[in-house]
Amino acid sequence: MRLSEDDLLVVLSMRGYDLYNNPYKYSVDSQSTYRLTLSREEEDVVAKDRVRRAFNQSEDAAKIVNASLQHIYQDYTVMVTLKNKISGDTVSFSVLNE
Repeated sequence: MRLSEDDLLVVLSMRGYDLYNNPYKYSVDSQSTYRLTLSREEEDVVAKDRVRRAFNQSEDAAKIVNASLQHIYQDYTVMVTLKNKISGDTVSFSVLNE
């Protein structure tokens, strides 16, 4: 599975490591992604952490929407709502054409 550094931190903590004691530091595919084989439990925890980060860092989601829809919504304000299907929590924000 491809992992960002944030994802890698989750897996390392599950395996009893940290970034300074990282046995996978040479498994780097690029400057920002890692490729590791994960157990099903680790995949689930990484997925849940990605959802949590999306809720806590909604400006990142706004940047993705902005880059994807830039030419479509120049005359509109786009509202985005993220909803966690398990907990029912929602986060809403508007995306400005910048």
